[in-house]
Amino acid sequence: MNSLATVTRLGRPVGAPVRDPLDKLFTRISEISSLPRVAQRIVQLASDDNATVDDLRRVIQTDPALTAKLLRLVNSSFYAIKNSVRDLRTAISLLGFHEVRNLALSIFVAEQFQKSGDHNAYTRIGLWKHSQAVALMAQRIARVSGRGKPGEIFLAGLLHDIGYILLDQHLRRHFCEVLDEINEDTATCVVERRLLSFDHARLGASVAAKWKFPTQIVDAIRYHHSPETYRGEFVDAVRAVAIANHMATRAGCSALGVANVEPPADGVYAQAGLDPATQEILWNDMTAILSDVDDVL
Repeated sequence: MNSLATVTRLGRPVGAPVRDPLDKLFTRISEISSLPRVAQRIVQLASDDNATVDDLRRVIQTDPALTAKLLRLVNSSFYAIKNSVRDLRTAISLLGFHEVRNLALSIFVAEQFQKSGDHNAYTRIGLWKHSQAVALMAQRIARVSGRGKPGEIFLAGLLHDIGYILLDQHLRRHFCEVLDEINEDTATCVVERRLLSFDHARLGASVAAKWKFPTQIVDAIRYHHSPETYRGEFVDAVRAVAIANHMATRAGCSALGVANVEPPADGVYAQAGLDPATQEILWNDMTAILSDVDDVL
């Protein structure tokens, strides 16, 4: 029997020693559910200040299927490019390093949702749309506030709920128990901690760290529900993702189909450089962002 299937409601395999049971579980999940090497390399380029256009092109070209999908998306009506783009060098020169890198990773993440896994109000496609919306809004927040690197913050937003993907794929029965218990009055993290002894943010961050993701992305995953407790270096990314997560959910694009994400603590918006007038502008932008997500989809 798969050892993951024996996880109890305490988050511990039956018969396993009490010592570091969650770390043992998270390590096991990271070993059997790693992103393809190409995707991991693309994520790691986010923290490499010396990465070049040719570095990105060479990484993407090692995966012919990814290259074909990316060029098809670049040539879609969404980008409205007049002349057909036939190679990655041209695509990068037209759209930019960060845009092509983020598109490539989005393709990998989207592939995690190809199979049906619906349960109650939750759908995998709904989680994908939420992840995209949070990524785009977090990037928008970084640009408007002038804080953090928008391209890297996009990746943090795209991957912030990777813990849900891992739960869905490897702890499906327990994940469905969580879905059965959640409602608009109770935050999902509260239910997860009660049933599993950990939540998706902790799981996602642990596995992302084991996959050697940049610290900025790991921290945004870990603290996107509790930015006020974060004391690390990448506070701009953590705040942007937390705010974007709440905004997307409030706009009707929730991760699990239930609008139960609590707003960031008092002061987080101001600390992120967003005054009331700017917040209003961002709320108006959310409609356009959701429309963009549907277009890409």
